[in-house]
Amino acid sequence: MNYAIYFVAVGEPAVHCLSYAYESLRKAGFEGDVYILAEHSTIPFNISSNTQVMQIRQEDLNLDLESTEPMATCDVRRFNLSRIDENKHHSIYKWAIANVRTLIDSYIPVERYDYVLYLDVDILTQGPMESFEKFLEENRGAIITSASPDSRFLGGRKNFSLRKLRRAQTTEAGNLTTWELLKYWFVRPICSDIVCFPVTDVGREFIKKWREECQKGIYQDQSALQAILLRNFRKIHVLAPYSLFGYGMGHRKYKEGMKCKKVHSTFAHFGGAIKDPRALEEYAKHCL
Repeated sequence: MNYAIYFVAVGEPAVHCLSYAYESLRKAGFEGDVYILAEHSTIPFNISSNTQVMQIRQEDLNLDLESTEPMATCDVRRFNLSRIDENKHHSIYKWAIANVRTLIDSYIPVERYDYVLYLDVDILTQGPMESFEKFLEENRGAIITSASPDSRFLGGRKNFSLRKLRRAQTTEAGNLTTWELLKYWFVRPICSDIVCFPVTDVGREFIKKWREECQKGIYQDQSALQAILLRNFRKIHVLAPYSLFGYGMGHRKYKEGMKCKKVHSTFAHFGGAIKDPRALEEYAKHCL
């Protein structure tokens, strides 16, 4: 199975996390091609000869709400702030950056590979890579994502209520119509921190529809991904087990001097490490 891995890193905190993510990936034994979509064409740490840094084109990303330039493909001005909770307005910048991952087929020669795997920059790779590759082979042709780290449903916990319905329409189910949300109420939500798609006609259609759904500016890339997977690709979508895609300590739980517990998975996501990388750093130094 020939596959490539790519990251999107915009801003110094993201690049800092990426330095750990990249080192762990190579240390775990991945020798294949890696692509990094970034603000600049260089990166401030050592990379292998089969790692390419691709500078994000100006027409593909705009983070200036007051810009008078033509609308970028991933643009903060696309978001309809009247539909987004006010306490989430600050997030539109990271959402626009996250949407860049849907442009990967315009940056790299995807036709060289059987699969393309996206990883967030705050994901450490522990290996063995053979476990992931075996799962990929067993599910050849599938679109693979990680699952939500808790036991909620798309509609929230437990049973239906109007309050939960209103809330769900402003979170990861934001891109679903009311009817779709009711239909998929008890579906386990996905996470978009890890997304693996086949380089087939179906895979190309998947990345195209995800890109188009993101450009509607309804909510974040994860809710767009959830919507198109349910509408168009449910039969070939597979949630990977925690033994492959697990979760480390989030930045809110970490306190100075704490020792992180070992996560028994091939990949471990340290949510919020871009805001506070200490849990990720501690784990990388003492558990890998």
